[in-house]
Amino acid sequence: MKTPATLLLAGMLLLAIEWPLAAQEAWGLQAGINVSVLGTTGTYQPRLGWHGGLYYSQHNDVQFGWQVGLQYSLQGARINNGYNGRLSYHYLNLPLLLRLYFSGPYYIEVGPQGGYLLNAQYREQGGYSESKTAVVQKFDIQAVAGIGREQDDGSTLGMRFAFGFTNTSGASVGNDFVARNLVLQLYYAPAFNHKK
Repeated sequence: MKTPATLLLAGMLLLAIEWPLAAQEAWGLQAGINVSVLGTTGTYQPRLGWHGGLYYSQHNDVQFGWQVGLQYSLQGARINNGYNGRLSYHYLNLPLLLRLYFSGPYYIEVGPQGGYLLNAQYREQGGYSESKTAVVQKFDIQAVAGIGREQDDGSTLGMRFAFGFTNTSGASVGNDFVARNLVLQLYYAPAFNHKK
């Protein structure tokens, strides 16, 4: 049975293939800072991280566009456990986003994002560290929503929020706490090949 995320992804890929040839296109690098946490319990506190990678985008002559990317992202959380613990989750993310332009160069964007866990590490201030890669779920599916501004040269400045659907701990959800990825990103994306 196909999930809504799979159907949305398939539809967006089809849209990308059929996009008008007259669209403005750009590709380049995207980088910025992350503020991430695991769920909304008091056990986990937000931590700073960063992300960076490549993107490709198109914007037609009306008000629609799309962007696909491949990004490394440092996520996780600080742990309120008396040891100043910190979880570092290293992901390779693939966002596929639709953009709706309004008021000139400003846009909102929404879409799915798939993530693959490269490494997970727990570290305490005193120097103790432990690999958590084997106990954290390898794949994550997130819903992404954001807002941004596209410059005349095709570069963009924006903010995104990613809401993870995967319980990263792999535990039964039920009424228990779900350690899902919640990530706020601020980014700048210069365009290297902007074509109108």
